[in-house]
Amino acid sequence: MTANRDGDFAGLSNLYTQGDLDEAWRGATSAVAASFPGLPITGYERGEDLDAALRNGYTALGPLRIWLK
Repeated sequence: MTANRDGDFAGLSNLYTQGDLDEAWRGATSAVAASFPGLPITGYERGEDLDAALRNGYTALGPLRIWLK
């Protein structure tokens, strides 16, 4: 798992597990919340990872957009 702070948000990415995916999301969420208290946590999951995030309290806001200059 990787966590970072960018302004008023905390990012959670690169969450890998060989165990229970929901347990991994709960643990990662707790760790990020402890490191960056009070900040919303963001990510860019898809597939099974998105499903697990949604089951564990996250909300999908829309598709990821990448802007090229």
